[in-house]
Amino acid sequence: MSDVFVAVKRLINRSGMSAWNVAHKAGCSEATIYNWMTGRVTEPHLPTLLKVAAVFGKSIELSDGEARIVPDTPASVAAKLNQAREFVGYWRRWQ
Repeated sequence: MSDVFVAVKRLINRSGMSAWNVAHKAGCSEATIYNWMTGRVTEPHLPTLLKVAAVFGKSIELSDGEARIVPDTPASVAAKLNQAREFVGYWRRWQ
């Protein structure tokens, strides 16, 4: 099992989201996520893995023949914070 797959499974577990929620947001089947979490799948299809990582705001890069999750940088954290502020602003405006 690759390190990136283990990291994505950890993201799913820590999120508290159900398999259906993750699958719905990623555009794959619930059975796919369920099979990942129960260990029936040890190496997922890369396009599905990319979509699931994107649900959690993570991106995956290939370097030295290995896939890995791109770590958060101060700039990426600041960008996510700005998006959250914009959302709150829109939400307040429409209430």
